[in-house]
Amino acid sequence: MPTTYESEEERPASNAFQYRLKLKGMMARKNVMDGGITYYDKETGEITGHIDAPWMNDASQKAYSEDIVYDLKEEAGQEGQYVLTMTVDEAYLD
Repeated sequence: MPTTYESEEERPASNAFQYRLKLKGMMARKNVMDGGITYYDKETGEITGHIDAPWMNDASQKAYSEDIVYDLKEEAGQEGQYVLTMTVDEAYLD
């Protein structure tokens, strides 16, 4: 699902990017405090991993931004499978 581009100057058609997460024996939740994602063991409830709070920077390392949001939805009827949508600020892409 991740997208690759021919050149650094190419702008993606959409500001939303989707990734499929397959978490066997785990569940995922979005963190209320920082917007990151935490994985939990389904049986014990213990934390097993995480995705840091969203941020972005370009190749120049001079365009840092936190104007990016994760949305996490469990796929209906697919235990342990989620779709993570990352929405980037349109102005950042321009």
